[in-house]
Formats: sequence, structure tokens, C-alpha cells
Amino acid sequence: MMITLSPRLKAAADMSRAATRIIDVGCDHGYLSAYMLMQKNARHVYACDINQGPLDNAAKTADTYGLRDNIEFRLCDGLEPFCGDECDTVFICGMGGELIADILSRASWTRDGRHTLILQPMTRAEKLREFLSTNGYSIDLEKAVEDDGRVYSVMRVIGATGDCGSDNRFLFADSMVRDEYFYKYVSKLLDKYRAVYNGKIKAQNDVAEESAIIKLLEETYANR
Repeated sequence: MMITLSPRLKAAADMSRAATRIIDVGCDHGYLSAYMLMQKNARHVYACDINQGPLDNAAKTADTYGLRDNIEFRLCDGLEPFCGDECDTVFICGMGGELIADILSRASWTRDGRHTLILQPMTRAEKLREFLSTNGYSIDLEKAVEDDGRVYSVMRVIGATGDCGSDNRFLFADSMVRDEYFYKYVSKLLDKYRAVYNGKIKAQNDVAEESAIIKLLEETYANR
């Protein structure tokens, strides 16, 4: 039996490189963990979640595919039980960008240059990029992926000084510009910030930041 992942999780899995020992934070049903073992040559996965329900679901998935010997289940908050020696790759997918940043902020070993981080923020990706930029990380690769009518960012991050989108107000990293869904991503961002702009205008609040962001995004879109 083969596992079919959603487009955003498939993009995350495909972005990993030589991932043999994995921590899957927020494992949900364990599909990504199982996929990495069955189709990406991973040897061992720690499937983690802050709630017991998702771990029970992930255990059922492991049983279905005969993977119990290769997956350990951890009820934990983010990466708190780990020191970094357990893995070469960390997946944190399907959470808000600020929550992902908080998880990384409590695991300083993730920026030691020895680990690959695959991050897929559902919201506030710009806040995550800003955190990465100011805390010793670099976005090695960023892609846009369309999933169920929405366009998401998927990032491959390493511990190093480098591009995190600071030149683009943390709206996207330069490597994302080459992606086929990049302009759909920009279009969605434009819709978001125009709505914020209009709301602030009605409330008679300052819109200088939103104006600058909209101008940058419109220029980016016009140059496609």
C-alpha cells in the first residue's frame, strides 16, 4: 500500500534531503511520518504531538503499514524532550508561523548547522521568516504550493546566516521567486493586505506599513 499525501505535505517531504532520522512535530495522523519511512528511505521517526488523540491516530497508521518498529511516539510540547542528537531532520508542518517560531526558540540546537528543518506555516509566514532572520537561520529553499484552493509556503531551513526574505519585508525569500506558484502566492498576499488596508482606512488608523507592503507586492506581480 502507498500513502498519498496532501500537496503541501508532499512538497514538504520532497524538500527533505538524506533524511534518515526524523522528528515530526505535530504529527496528526502520522501520514508524513509513514511516508518518509516507506518512500523516502528514512530509518527512524519520532512522531510528536501535544495531544494524545493525534498520537493514537498516528499509531493506527503505523500499525496499518507495519511501521511500529521504526516510529516512536512522544506526547510533548514541540521539541522540548530532544537535544538534537536524535535526528538529522525536523518537520514542523501545519501550524501558524508564530507557533513554529516559538517551538524553535525553545530548541537552540536547531540552528547548529547540523540539522535540516522543513517548515510549513499555515499562517503568518512573514513572522516566521523574521524570526529565522534574527535568530541565526537561513532559508535554503522556499516553495509555494497550492492545496485545496489556498497557496502555502514550504521552507527548507538550516542554521546559518543567509536569506530569509529581509529584502522583501519578510513576505517571501528570494528562492521562492522561481517557483511555479509564486505569483499565486503573491496574489493571495495582495488580497490579504488590501483587506487589512481597507479595514484600517475605515477605522481611520495609520496604513503606512500596509501601503509599503502593497506597493512591494504590486511591483513584484507586475514584473512577473
